[in-house]
Amino acid sequence: MMSRFSELDGTKLGIQFGPVRLHHPNGSTNRHIFAELHAVIGNASLVATATVTRNPALSDEEHKKLLEEAAARAEEQRRNALVRRATAALQHPRVLEVMKLMSIPEPTTTELGHIVDLVQDACGGNIDRYASAKQLRRFKHSINDPTVFGLGARHAVAKTEPPAQPMNIEEARAFARGIGAAWLKEFEKDA
Repeated sequence: MMSRFSELDGTKLGIQFGPVRLHHPNGSTNRHIFAELHAVIGNASLVATATVTRNPALSDEEHKKLLEEAAARAEEQRRNALVRRATAALQHPRVLEVMKLMSIPEPTTTELGHIVDLVQDACGGNIDRYASAKQLRRFKHSINDPTVFGLGARHAVAKTEPPAQPMNIEEARAFARGIGAAWLKEFEKDA
């Protein structure tokens, strides 16, 4: 699941699990499980740690039952989100178009621009909830400019100056896929 998210979101993710035992003065121990999530976004690296503590008052059977119930709820939520997104794809052609573009392993600047253009069009031109105007301008000027992407740029001739810090292809992919994923996620929510 982390790998698929990483692929769609354009963010490199890794996860590590490890046990920690807390030894009490009376000789008893509590086992804690921690998960550490690593994300690399651009040149920055983020680390988040979550600790999962098992209630020592629960029996193994009760603990197993709670885990199974939580897994069943998570699966039901995932299934419901999938059904809502599929319904949206039937009702809104843009949903399927964005999903197709997002499934391309190494999209071109044109395909990345199409993701953003389709979302922007579907949102009536306003994608402020997904990106700032400055980020959007930097993205579009980068992918359109032949001095940035050469023959891979969307335009053969630049009509504007390239941004001071143009996006590289990895940043452009992360930006477009991030907007596409956030917009698609909107369709997964309960009405």
